[in-house]
This record gives sequence, structure tokens and C-alpha cells, in this order.
Amino acid sequence: MDILDSDIKAKIYIKDKKNILATVLDILPKEDYDKILEFDSYTEMINYYITSQKLSDSFETLRKMLNSTVQKNIKKIEKTLNKIENDINNNLNYERYKELGDILASCLYNIKKGMSEIDTFDFYQNKNITIPLEINKTPQENLELIYKKYNKSKKSMIISLERQKQLKNTLEYLNSVITFIENSENTENLKLILEELEKGKYITIKKKANNKKKRVKKIDFGVVDKGDYKILFGRNNIENDNLTFKVADRNDYWFHSKDIPGAHVILKSDGSITDEMILSACKVASYFTKSNVGENIKIDYTLKKYINKPNGANLGFVTYTNEKSMVVRKPEDLSKI
Repeated sequence: MDILDSDIKAKIYIKDKKNILATVLDILPKEDYDKILEFDSYTEMINYYITSQKLSDSFETLRKMLNSTVQKNIKKIEKTLNKIENDINNNLNYERYKELGDILASCLYNIKKGMSEIDTFDFYQNKNITIPLEINKTPQENLELIYKKYNKSKKSMIISLERQKQLKNTLEYLNSVITFIENSENTENLKLILEELEKGKYITIKKKANNKKKRVKKIDFGVVDKGDYKILFGRNNIENDNLTFKVADRNDYWFHSKDIPGAHVILKSDGSITDEMILSACKVASYFTKSNVGENIKIDYTLKKYINKPNGANLGFVTYTNEKSMVVRKPEDLSKI
């Protein structure tokens, strides 16, 4: 009777940006909720529910597909990195081959073909050692064999270290993509991330033939408008690069989380920059990181003129100098900054 006698309104309960209950009765959902949407008519409520549910389903399907694709690439790279690290460990002592060659060269006149080893003095480690030899090779051939091992191990180490560096940069990039997927709030942004992954050849989507001229898309970015100043942020790595190198002026302040993936953040103000503005921009940068709400995040900030993008670097990857740092707590949402 309480329900029937109440002032009934069409409403939808929302949690984590998803519909959890649509009702025309004054009842509550079983689980907690974030907010309530009220409607003037039942028809308006039903239309909203159906439309938003379709968008939600489409969003979730695309989000899962992107996340799965990136995670597969991450696992593949991590597996390759393990193999490379084993190669590096196996060649850590490559300089020892050169030392053994130098030692062998100093006593080469004492070696005869057919010897399986020679006892000699190691002037690098100041002790007596035994160097194994190939019995079917001449003294000079044994010496060349040791130096060949040195050169091969040295070359392998250089290649492995360079490959390791490249893969770690790619891993950092892919982890940044995961962060942007998790922070995406709509399907349009996920489509931009899909486009980014296609350009990087991490994913291939079959497209229908279309003879129409492709329209150039405008690259957008997010904005937190604080009235007397604005905080701009990238919602994917395409937006990050565009924001930093096309939108930002050389004397704008640039922000990014220290050593963890996140958004490029730009602070724009017509007047002088205050500590309050810098704190707000740091909070925005902390919000777009893969970390828990309330966790302390270190944010680096510097002027845009000190930002550099190395040749061949992944989308969103930059280097910077003259930075300062601030530790802030990650906020629950942007509206509370």
C-alpha cells in the first residue's frame, strides 16, 4: 500500500554508468547505486532505457575486444622479453673471452697442435688457470676461435640489449592503451583507440569497399573547464600526441604521471599560473592512470618547450627535461577536482 500510495515517477537507477533498474514504482534496487534519473513520462523512460542499453552493450563488446587484443600482444612481448633476458644472461661474461684470448696470445709459443689444454698465468685475475684447447687446431686457430667467441657474444649482447629496449618501450605503450581503454566513457573514444591500434598494426579489421572519399577526422581531447583556466587531457595516444605537439603552446605547462602510463595533460590560462592550478592539473593527470582511487601518484610537470618526441617513437611516447614533481591522491572523478 505504501508503494501504491506514493508519488510514483518513472526512474532509472544507475551504477558504474550502467542501468541496473528501470521502474515506475517507488522501489529500490537490491544493489547500491550511484545516481537516479527521473523522467516526465513512462515512454520517455522506456526510450532512454532501450537506447542507452544498446549503447552500453555495444560499448562493452568493443571494450572487451580491444582489451583482449592488447592483452594478447602484451603476453607475446613478455614471452619474447624472457627469452631475450636469458640470452643477455648467457652472454654477460663475453669480456672474459677477450681476456682468455689475450692470455693465450701471451703464451702462444708454448702451445703445440694436439694439446687439449694449457696451464698458464691469468694476469687479469692474478692467478693460475687452465685454458681448454681444440686438439685438431693449430695454436693460432685456437686463438682465433676464442676471439671469434668474444666477437659473437659481444654482437649478440648489443643486439639483445637494443631489442630489449624496443620491446620494453612497446610494452609501456600497450600498457598505456590498456589504461585508456579502462578510462573510456563512450564508444566513440573506443573507436579512436581501435583506429590507433590499426595504425600500429596490432589489430586488423576487415572493411567493406568504399569508393567515397574518406573524411579527415578532427582529433579532439577532453577538457576540465575551471572558468579562469582550462585543463586539457588526451583520452588516447592519438589525442596525447596531438594535444602536446599541435594544441599546446611552447610555454604551456605539460603534466604526466611519473613512470606509469597516463594522459598528457595541458594547463591553459590567460593569466598567471598559480599553485592551485598546478595542483588541479596534477589531479587530472593522476585520474587518468591505472591506479586505485585515493592512491598517491607522482606527477611530473614541465613546460611544453622541454618535451621531445624521439624519431620512430610509439604514439604517446615523449621525453622531457627541466621537470618538477608533485605527489597527489587520485580523485574519484573529474567533477571533484
